[in-house]
Parts: sequence; structure tokens; C-alpha cells
Amino acid sequence: IIAIFVYQLVPTIDNLILEFISTNIDNKIEINHHGIRVRNGIEEKISLYDFVRGDMMKVNPGGTVLIPGTIVEGETTISSYLNTSSTEEIDVSRLHHVSDGDINTGDQPIYIICERAYEDTIYETLQNLAINAPVDESNIQKRVTWLSNVIKPVIALIGIFIGIVLPVIDFHSYSKYIHAGGIIMIIAYQYPSLQTTILSTLMTLTKSFSKGIIVESASAYNTLAVSQTIVYDRIDNEPINKYEWLLIKKLSHLGRHFVIFNDGPENLDHPNYEIYNNLTLEEKKEKIETLYYPIVYIGDTNKDIDLIEMSDVGVSRGGLSDKYLVENSDIVLIDSQFKRIYQMFKFARNLRTRIIFNNIFDLFIKISLLIGIIAFPKLPLYAFILIQLIIKSSITLTTLL
Repeated sequence: IIAIFVYQLVPTIDNLILEFISTNIDNKIEINHHGIRVRNGIEEKISLYDFVRGDMMKVNPGGTVLIPGTIVEGETTISSYLNTSSTEEIDVSRLHHVSDGDINTGDQPIYIICERAYEDTIYETLQNLAINAPVDESNIQKRVTWLSNVIKPVIALIGIFIGIVLPVIDFHSYSKYIHAGGIIMIIAYQYPSLQTTILSTLMTLTKSFSKGIIVESASAYNTLAVSQTIVYDRIDNEPINKYEWLLIKKLSHLGRHFVIFNDGPENLDHPNYEIYNNLTLEEKKEKIETLYYPIVYIGDTNKDIDLIEMSDVGVSRGGLSDKYLVENSDIVLIDSQFKRIYQMFKFARNLRTRIIFNNIFDLFIKISLLIGIIAFPKLPLYAFILIQLIIKSSITLTTLL
């Protein structure tokens, strides 16, 4: 009776944990939906959904233009990388138009008259990309599902043999066999790694989104983690700086074949890197065909689309300026910070490591419980259910780390 009561708690506690994790995911993926409206000289922080066309919005230094409009007061500089993929900052003042996604990089606030509703802005597009990303099943998820489908019936058959066949052979000890068989059957159908694989993937996609990394395909991170070659196509006509050299150094230490396509204003040469200067598109295609797959290609303009399509994972760091490029990319970086590229590889590596560890740990626990049944045959059934519940809850909550 106690065992049945405890077992009934399992789905309730499981649902509470899932609800907690889902809320955490929702909070991370949700963009700040508030802005400062100025009306009759009074500033008020309100929901962006309450702004209407013609309202005045204040954008503070370091803030982002959340609704496009025309500046009516203030002078500053803006970064329009998200919309233009240009790293050059622009001086703006009264009567200049600014787009949603532009960032106020100056030290003065600007006041704009909104030209449309928030529902029609780029931020709704960003959220839709993030929310709809995990629509496919990665290879590692398929392997975990396959492993689950193999382990469950194997353990269940062991439970049937012990709980049904052995009592017939040795009737005097039937109660011990039935007791052990029941415990094994419970263990067989508790496989938290399958659930945590999906949750870990969702959480990683969410964390990526919060860092400006939009993963349009859930399987992209799996391929990223096992890639053999990284092709880094530098931003066209941009001089290299110390931050980009630091990124190149980090990428070259990831243990992959690392190739640099340089279309900058000066030729690059470094003894530790494989660099190709000012190749034509056809020459780049020919080079990619000689590389080891899976290939990760990192580009930034629509001329890179053919190269992205030739690769296993196409990464665009051109913001959302080119919709066709975004549609053909697996991962989109919405700002120009070099560190985002390395963060992307870290997220992919950590996700794969977490999934592998959870599966090994879960298998270890199952074997330990099977040994525990033999070592402690008098341990009550509800104790094993509680142990399994605690382990499952612990593994599930690790997805938040």
C-alpha cells in the first residue's frame, strides 16, 4: 500500500519539476517587453504591446530601439549591425529614421516617434525563430531513444523471469522472487535520460538565444560538437584586430581542422594557421570539397549562401539583414561580437557532454539498484521507488545548470 501511494507521487512531482523548468525556459527566451513612453513630458515604463503608432519612445544610451521610428529629439551614434551587418557606427540626429534592433551606442538618449505596432517588429521574428527551433530530432536524441527502447525491454524481461519463472522453479522462495521482480519492473520503465536529453537541448537553445545565438535547427549543435573542419570566412574588407586574433586562436585549439578565408584589406600570413587570401567563390567551393566532413562554415553575407549550403552547419554572423541568408543558415548570430562564435562551440560541446554523462550515470544507477536488490532483499518496495524518484528528479534538475 505504501509503495502504491509513493508511486502515485511520481507523476505529480515529475510534473512540478517540468513546470518549473518550462517556466525557467520561458523567462530566458522572452525578450524584455517594456519600453519608456513619453507623453506630456511624463516618462512611463509600459508594455511594448501598449505602444501605438505616433507614441514617443525614449531610448537611453546602451539601449535598443525596440520599435522603428523617426528621431524627434537628441543626437547620438547607433550600431545597426542587426539590420545591415555593418560594424560601422552611424551618427544620427533629429529627423533620422532608426530601425528596430538598432543600438544607441552614444552617451545621450534619443526620442523617437513610433511608426508601427510592436507585433510587427524584428523582435517578434526573433522569438518565433527561437521558439520554433527544436522541431527536429538530433542524432544524439535518436541514439538515446534507441538505447531506451533496448534497455527497457531487456530489464523488463529480467523482471519477468525473476518474478514469474523462478517462483515456479523454486516455489518455497516465491515471495522473494516476486518482490525482486516487481522492483526490477519499476526500474525498467523509469528512464530519465530520455527526458533530460530533450530538456537539456531546449535549455541549451534557450541559453544560446539569450546570448544572441539563434539556433534554427536542434540538430545543428549535435553536428557542431562532432564537426571535423571549421571554415572561418572573415568579414569582407574589415581589418583584423586583436579580438579577432584571439577568436582565431581559440577556434584553432578546438581540435578540428581549421581553415581561414581572408577577404580583408590586407593579406594575412601566420605559421600556425591555414589561411587563404582573396579567393574567388569558385576557388572557395573547390577548397571546401577537399575538406573533412562534417564541416562548419562561418560566413556573413549572401555571397556565402552557396558555401553554407555545401557545409553541414552554416553559421551566419550577419544579423538579420538578409532574410535569404537567415533562411539558409542553421545558426544565426545577431551581433558582431567575436566571442559569440566561440560561445556557440562551447554550448554545443557542453550539451553533448551533459547528455552522454546523464546516460552513463543513469545506466550506472540501474545496475547499482539491481545489485542492491540482491544485497538487500528485505528492503521494502517503496524504498526503491523513493530512490528512483530522487535520482530521476536530480538528473532532470541538472538541465538548469
